[in-house]
This record gives sequence, C-alpha cells and structure tokens, in this order.
Amino acid sequence: MKKIIAILAAFSIIFTLAACGAKPDGSETTTQPAENPQATVQATEPFTIKSGISTFGDKNDYKYAFYLEIVSRNGNTAEYGIYTKADKLGDALASMGIIDGEEGPYGLMIESVLGEEHIYETSGYCWMIYVNGEQAQTGVDSIALKNGDTYSLRAETF
Repeated sequence: MKKIIAILAAFSIIFTLAACGAKPDGSETTTQPAENPQATVQATEPFTIKSGISTFGDKNDYKYAFYLEIVSRNGNTAEYGIYTKADKLGDALASMGIIDGEEGPYGLMIESVLGEEHIYETSGYCWMIYVNGEQAQTGVDSIALKNGDTYSLRAETF
C-alpha cells in the first residue's frame, strides 16, 4: 500500500511540474501583468473641461486637462479648467503664473495663488493642496497630473 501511495505522489508531482513548465510548442509559460485601463484611456482619449468655467492654457494643444479649485482665506471659491503639457502640478501652475513661492528643502513652498499671498509666519495661513478632496501627501512639485482630476489650493490655518 505504501508503494502505491508513493507512486501516486510521484506522478502528481511530475504532472504539477509539467503544468508549470513549457507549452506544447516548446515555449515557456509567462504571466503578463494586467493592463491598466486608466492608462490606456488617458493616453488615447483627451479630456475636455466642462463648459462654463474659466480656463488657463491652450485647449487645442495639451497633454493634461484638469480642474483647479481655489479657496481663499475668506472662504470664496473659484473653479478653473487647466490645459497643460506639464507632467507635474507645480510646473503647470507656476508656468501659467497661477502660483508663486520660494524654493525650500522640500520643493516649492506656495506663497501666493493668483496674487493672494499667505505666508504662515506672517499671516497664520498657508496654502494647502488637495487632490480629489484628499490632502496631498507630497509637495506641489511632486504631484503627477491626471486628466479629469480636481486639485485644490486652500488657504488654511492650523
């Protein structure tokens, strides 16, 4: 009985190894990662900003189109559509003159947005960045753009 069980175990191991090995045509089996459908959509289909809001950039020549929400110290909110060829949020907004600031050890520290200046040391407010409603975990220079996303700059105190 032990011999029969040993033979069956050996055959099962052989068949398992054969299934993991080469295909009948002699080529090896490889597993391809699943394709990211978002990457395909973004690369092939341009995103257009909804009508009725002010825009920055050239809507006839762009790589990314996204929304920018600005919430000032007094709570006024403005929404803009942005068309850009830049890959990072900081590059896009700085090149259009929307933001200005000073380079620091962690990248650009936003000091003004469309002329509204907030420096924490002097006003007690600073510009916080949000991506689709979630507070950003990196600086404006490191945020990669995605079509259709909403980026917010909010004057806040903490």
